[in-house]
Amino acid sequence: MIDSAPGQTDRAGNSHDFTSARRAKSRALVAMAAAAFLLSLMGVFAKLASRHTAGAAPIPGSEIALMRYAAGVVSLLVIARITPVNLLGFDRPGLILRGIAGGLAATAFFVGIQTTSLTHATLLNSTNVVWASLIAVFALRERLKLISWTSIAAALVGVALVTCPDLGHVQFGDAISLVSGVLAGLAIVQIRKLRRTESSFAIFFYFNLIGFPVALATICLTHTAMVIPSAIQCLVLIGVGITSVGGQLLMTYGYKELPAAQGSLIILTSVLLSALLSHLLFQDSFTAATIAGGILVLAGAVALSLQPHPPPVP
Repeated sequence: MIDSAPGQTDRAGNSHDFTSARRAKSRALVAMAAAAFLLSLMGVFAKLASRHTAGAAPIPGSEIALMRYAAGVVSLLVIARITPVNLLGFDRPGLILRGIAGGLAATAFFVGIQTTSLTHATLLNSTNVVWASLIAVFALRERLKLISWTSIAAALVGVALVTCPDLGHVQFGDAISLVSGVLAGLAIVQIRKLRRTESSFAIFFYFNLIGFPVALATICLTHTAMVIPSAIQCLVLIGVGITSVGGQLLMTYGYKELPAAQGSLIILTSVLLSALLSHLLFQDSFTAATIAGGILVLAGAVALSLQPHPPPVP
């Protein structure tokens, strides 16, 4: 028997590691692309549920959010039974704060989908990258470079074009969708703090666990009448649950192997896909203001995603 030379063994090992890393990254890219697609479908299902379907009354956005959180909690409890996962985490006050911010953001997003176009709701929610950068200046004492401030300014001009095509007039659906983006930005900043000690599963669990009473409180405080879904609407709500949980889990897997900037850029494609599906399925029209504003918002979000997190002020 002839032993391999040490150099040959090292080269073979390095080649194997390189191949394994490439395969892992390829799987992560596929997972992230699938996540973007599923999150786009989630918006479509939510829009369908909030419309008159086969003679049934539309389901309120806050009720759709309630079902979405329930699906998330159940799915994670099943995962915890199959594999050892710490869902309760360690920094529980921080996780609860993330849950409140994320729950309010997602609930506002579903209410926005009900009261404005899917394109506007998704686009305005995607401004979370912009608000996260601004909030981090105060919450994390981060310094922003000139390009980041320029990107934020461009995105805010885009927001104004989308929400105020007529000067001084803002639709409620656009306003609540923009609020969902601001709250999601707060949640992102909190997630960045929690990543030092918490798993993605714990962060996602608290999002759903706290989001459920947040949606329930929204229903009660706004005196929203809950609707008993028809058989078809039940299937649509199941679609919301499957696509939202599936998209979140695939996104979590993708971020394990991909740089945050690359993952964020792939997820941002869900905005374009949602706009396309909104046009094809719901005949949503694109005004010149929406197109111009959308380009500015996405350009700003992309530029901010590509920027490394700046160091905090000592």
